Amino acid sequence: MDTHKAMATKLPIKEYTEILDYCRRINKTPSQLIHELLINEIEPFSAPSNVAGRNVLEYDKKTDSFTWSVELDSGEKAPVLKNLSSDYLKDLLSSVSSSLTMRDELQGKKRKASVPVPKKLTRGRE
Repeated sequence: MDTHKAMATKLPIKEYTEILDYCRRINKTPSQLIHELLINEIEPFSAPSNVAGRNVLEYDKKTDSFTWSVELDSGEKAPVLKNLSSDYLKDLLSSVSSSLTMRDELQGKKRKASVPVPKKLTRGRE
């Protein structure tokens, strides 16, 4: 039983040559490049885009900086950004807060405990 199948396409000579030159520069074969491009293209449609976890900010006293990671429910910890300054985080906090306030206003949120509710659940009532 075959576990792999080949895919192919015909290209004009100019494009073929450009792709070969590009592959040589990035040290990949055309097959590797095409495979990577195709997988990246279909990935958003082939697997859930979200996994469960939480954001974690850790302070490093030695460097006076922060590391932002995501701690997945599976136990895996994935770093997002390292060596973040306190000024950067303050600016990020301000920007996030401002954007969330704007979103709440657009959704007509009046109570802190309110959450977005799909309109079709309210049968047109607002």
